[in-house]
Amino acid sequence: MRQSQPDLTLWEIGDRLALGTKLTNEELAGKSSSVRKKSLLAVAASKKLALARRIIDGVGQGVFPAFSTRS
Repeated sequence: MRQSQPDLTLWEIGDRLALGTKLTNEELAGKSSSVRKKSLLAVAASKKLALARRIIDGVGQGVFPAFSTRS
């Protein structure tokens, strides 16, 4: 999703992939404060992207799957 739609923010990716609490229509429209939810979604999306990068790097080195950060 990050490569196919690079203009999406991390919280938008997290919301679309349901990585946490989905934002309500009012929150999406900006009618209520949703900074905390957006932050949580951005962190969750960032962690998933970092995990995906580690897995891809591990596969490139012949290690599959590379879920652990330990050597």
